[in-house]
Amino acid sequence: MNRMNRRLLLFALFAALSAVALHAQTATITITPTTAWAPAISFTGLPGEDFAATFESAANEYRISVGNANPAVLWIISVRRQDTTWHPGLTLDVRRTTDGGGGGSVGPAGTLNVYQQILTTDAMLMEGDRNRNNIRIQLRVSGAFGGAGVPAGVYTTTVLYTISDR
Repeated sequence: MNRMNRRLLLFALFAALSAVALHAQTATITITPTTAWAPAISFTGLPGEDFAATFESAANEYRISVGNANPAVLWIISVRRQDTTWHPGLTLDVRRTTDGGGGGSVGPAGTLNVYQQILTTDAMLMEGDRNRNNIRIQLRVSGAFGGAGVPAGVYTTTVLYTISDR
């Protein structure tokens, strides 16, 4: 391939990548607050005894806002977790407790106040259109602690929210 053909190929490749990058731009997502939810777990019982427990954050622990949304394009917010130190006996769930405010809508229908497990792969948390603000999110962690269940320790994971065009 001569020099001129390589330049044209590189230019065409760059132009195609630029077009993809422009097309891939979507709405923005803001999550507040940015602090970590860290439930403190204490137990008084017999050594080696399991106790089942569930811990919930406040119903408005996190608030998601969507901005710069194209009114003609639907968006999806996906959720997954990225484990640092996590025990397989723990379950982490998330739910939307409000639809927030602003133009457009949030769905799907029937998912408000319904927990879904957060896995290590992306799953749709919600979908919507146009800008929305203060969509309230609640987290819940559960497991059988102590004994043969989840041993004492510090377990951490990061919840990742991704917005994309539908």
